[in-house]
Amino acid sequence: MLYAKVVLGLPVEGPFDYSVPASLYRKIKVGMRVWVQFRTRKMLGYVVKLTRRTNIQNIKPILEIIDESPILDKNTLLLTKELSNYYGCSWGEAVETALPEGLRKGKVVFTSNPCVPKLQQNFPRVSNNEILLIHDLNRTSRWDIYIQEIKNTLDNHKSVIILLPDIDLVMKTKEIIQTKIGLSVSVAVLYRQQKQELRQRSDVKNGKFNIIIGTRSAIFAPVNNLGLVIIDKEEDSVYKQDQVPHYNAREVAFMRINIEKAKLILGSTSPSLESIYLAKTGSIKYILLPRIRDFPQIKIIDMRSEQYNFKQRNIILSRYLEDSITQTLNAKGKTLLFLNRRGFATFASCRYCGIVLKCPRCNINLVYYFKDNILNCHYCNFKMTPPQICPNCNSGYIRYLGMGTEKIESELSRVFPEVRIRRLDNPKD
Repeated sequence: MLYAKVVLGLPVEGPFDYSVPASLYRKIKVGMRVWVQFRTRKMLGYVVKLTRRTNIQNIKPILEIIDESPILDKNTLLLTKELSNYYGCSWGEAVETALPEGLRKGKVVFTSNPCVPKLQQNFPRVSNNEILLIHDLNRTSRWDIYIQEIKNTLDNHKSVIILLPDIDLVMKTKEIIQTKIGLSVSVAVLYRQQKQELRQRSDVKNGKFNIIIGTRSAIFAPVNNLGLVIIDKEEDSVYKQDQVPHYNAREVAFMRINIEKAKLILGSTSPSLESIYLAKTGSIKYILLPRIRDFPQIKIIDMRSEQYNFKQRNIILSRYLEDSITQTLNAKGKTLLFLNRRGFATFASCRYCGIVLKCPRCNINLVYYFKDNILNCHYCNFKMTPPQICPNCNSGYIRYLGMGTEKIESELSRVFPEVRIRRLDNPKD
């Protein structure tokens, strides 16, 4: 009698034993999806082991095999098992995290025999796994190292996985790779909610692509003979999944390269504290790429001392900033001032009762615009004419406090009346 140990995408410990009907003896393999009865429900499960023995009485049979061939290889099963142990989730939940939605819902995928032989069958794996942290102060210099390492990996007939924080960067990186290495290189793009995710994953598994670029979930890409993993902007919080299991793609990458004996490169302009600690303790290698240009001078001004020294309240521009602008103007240069607040005043309040005028829908402060003489909500675009008297205590004085770009423009016009000034409140301006 043959039995299958099956895990389910539920927060319960497994695997669970099911008997294999005689008609499925020759078809069933480890890594396949199957339909089983779990209590009173028909559920999708994943075969993680086949055995001839079981201690379970009145064991239920497997109802149906979904796949023609396994969708989970040995390395993926090892990775998901380690992930479940590390993050305290069930093995089935870890398996489903590694699979696209279509496979989790039981969609049938017909696999084909690729014309290109699988890389892992023809070439030996690397003998050791190396982890490298690139601290790039020049922002883009690390990509020269990435490209060179990708070329070396491809020359050794191995595959590459590149992770990036968002889809826009994924598409830009694909263009960079094809420009730097050549259009002939086969590049696949993988991310959740992709229309052709199942097709792309199947092609990757069949060895049609040797470079995979994607977001967090691409760390589970079923590549053949993995040789290199690159995680750019490795400190980004987007690599941490919010749903169970709450895995971090960087930690999963550590697990995977240990299993598949590949190389891992972490790159960033400001690495995470975890990576810096590993570099300082010698657990991983560290490369610092210094800036080609010096950092710009930054000076922090305490405006409280400005008010004390000049016996003036509500100073907008410090004396140091005024002098710097003057020097720039004398040198025929231009000055850019940034303030992340639109309008003239950020809130309006009554001087006597202290009530702050808020949006009736959003309950946030209304922003005063001097040019249009309106109070505006930046959330829902509610607008109203500023009241002449306080709606709470009927006093006749409403004061406008806080500072926006309109007030900065007004102050610059007063201090530098001969200078042309342009305010940009909208990216389309």
